[in-house]
Amino acid sequence: MESVKAHVFLLAGLAVASACLAQEEQAKRQEATAPQPRFYRLEFVLKELENDKVINSRVYFTSLSANTRDGASIRAGSRVPYAQTSFNPGGGIASKQYQYYDIGVNIDGRDAKELGSGQLTLFLSVDVSSLLVTKEPNAEVPPSVRNTKWTSPVVIPIKKPTTVFSSDDPSGNRKMQLELTATPIG
Repeated sequence: MESVKAHVFLLAGLAVASACLAQEEQAKRQEATAPQPRFYRLEFVLKELENDKVINSRVYFTSLSANTRDGASIRAGSRVPYAQTSFNPGGGIASKQYQYYDIGVNIDGRDAKELGSGQLTLFLSVDVSSLLVTKEPNAEVPPSVRNTKWTSPVVIPIKKPTTVFSSDDPSGNRKMQLELTATPIG
């Protein structure tokens, strides 16, 4: 009876060891077939056009790893103050307080994935703001701000400049475009 128990115990131990080895092998196969992270240099070219002619262009670079949940952000801009007058309801002296506009470019990219077709897909969020320049500035009125926002998943060919966002300025004949080029690193 003791030898039967020992054999059962030995067989149970072998079964557990065999299951552990099978799990390790399966994990190794999954790891071997899972896409490995690959890094890309992202070049963003922000263009302002008037009558379809480029009048201003700015370039921003960052790196991003594909096949991960990682992301990358670019922040470039200024905090622009403007005076705001507060009135004293009792008829006293009005006081000036200052508020700030955050003006500039914010670009966020995340969830980049390589596609088998030589393309890269990622989720982009872009916010571009600037002050509108008026011919007759008025210190009593806060400045006007122009703002363009884009948020979307995009698919781009690798190593080829591609316009990913474009929009007309509703107040005139200007247009804003964002071009993206993704180049593998290494």
